[in-house]
Amino acid sequence: MKNKSNHWYPVLMAVGISLLVFWMSHDWIFFWDTIQFSSKQPLWFFDHGVGNALLPNHLDSGHPTIFALYLLIWYKVLGVKLWVAHLAMFPWVFVLGYSIIGLAKKLFYMEWYHLLIALMICPPLVGHIPLVSPDIVVVAAFMLGLWGFAGQSNWKIVLGVIFLCAMSMRGAALACSMMIMQLFMIKKELTWSSAIKLISLYIPGGLVIVGFLVHHFIQLGWIGFHENSPWAPSFQLVDIRGVLKNMTVFIIRIFDLGMVVVYAAIVWLYFTKGWSEKLKPFYSLWLCFLIVLVILTVPYVGLMNPRYFLPLHLLAIIIFVMQVMYTLNLYWRPRVFWFTIIALASFNIFKYPPQISHPWDISALHWEYYNQEKSMRSYLDNNSISDRDVSTFFPSNNSQYHIRLADNQSSMRTAPHANVPYLMLGDIHNDAKENYRDVVKKEYELIHQETGWFSSLSLYKRK
Repeated sequence: MKNKSNHWYPVLMAVGISLLVFWMSHDWIFFWDTIQFSSKQPLWFFDHGVGNALLPNHLDSGHPTIFALYLLIWYKVLGVKLWVAHLAMFPWVFVLGYSIIGLAKKLFYMEWYHLLIALMICPPLVGHIPLVSPDIVVVAAFMLGLWGFAGQSNWKIVLGVIFLCAMSMRGAALACSMMIMQLFMIKKELTWSSAIKLISLYIPGGLVIVGFLVHHFIQLGWIGFHENSPWAPSFQLVDIRGVLKNMTVFIIRIFDLGMVVVYAAIVWLYFTKGWSEKLKPFYSLWLCFLIVLVILTVPYVGLMNPRYFLPLHLLAIIIFVMQVMYTLNLYWRPRVFWFTIIALASFNIFKYPPQISHPWDISALHWEYYNQEKSMRSYLDNNSISDRDVSTFFPSNNSQYHIRLADNQSSMRTAPHANVPYLMLGDIHNDAKENYRDVVKKEYELIHQETGWFSSLSLYKRK
């Protein structure tokens, strides 16, 4: 008879992870792109009604609006509050944690905890998991689908693919990569019957994304982006020099935030121990999604967002752990695993030098920003400095309504602004180029600063 505790401890561990994330971040303001996806979009539906479930052009990023509608339900039921938005992520963090444990047990049995530890200290995931972000739903659905594949559970694959396709075009591309990988794995025994049976698992998710795109085109006349979209410049095609530049950035994104350690370990293990046949589906999926991601990002001006690479990072860690567990003996297994994992974990406190833009929303270093911002907000209020007298950069130039779900619509001016006496400038403001920061030192005086271990937020007054 199976021990009933073996059934419940994955649930309890996933609940524990979800509670920890919620407890830590429940009062955090929205950050970077989450202001768009988790505040502006659902609040537009809240203020104007659902209508045809589509957004106005200035808010429409071309993705399905299901995440915004999901948050809308939470706002309607529990109120428009920050803790409500973070609570809405609790189920998805739970699905992510529970799916990782389920996948790990299928792959490694009693030594499943190796994969859980490796993924949960991955710097890009550690940095992003506390945010109210559709990309957490994407990686949760992805892990659910992988668990279904490893355990031959079709309903998990179907459900994971539906959620992938419901979140974004990129999620749909990831689902498509999974389908290609599965077809590739059965190519020797592939028949019309087996192909149809496999593809049928992806049809419900496909209907979600195709249905949305058809509805979107009928209602608005465009798909993906339009010429008046705020994101239209990002979708402009680049020339050959631009492609070479983007490929360089793409390679940097792959190895970013410590992932170079994982890939170095994978290469070393390959040349010293070779591949285990069990890795084939996972490195095939990694290669397939890599190609898809190249097609979706490299030809365009501004689509190289670091969070787009999250599924690729998680797959690389899965491949690394599988290599360690399947190819090394009991002597080398813990040594290689812990050396690599400790090295990877150290990049959770890694920061690029000032002249290089740091990928803040997939880095744990943004965690200390929220207390800095809260203290700075108190300083401004206590000294009767209004938002209209302060200039700043993205994301702080959004309205307080959208940043913290406050009642007021005030917002700071977008810097640089010649007619504003104050400037708020922090390390998280990547739009402030290094040469502008040099100008600030000459034209402004520092009047207040909130500092942390890795970043600071400063208020300046024009001289």
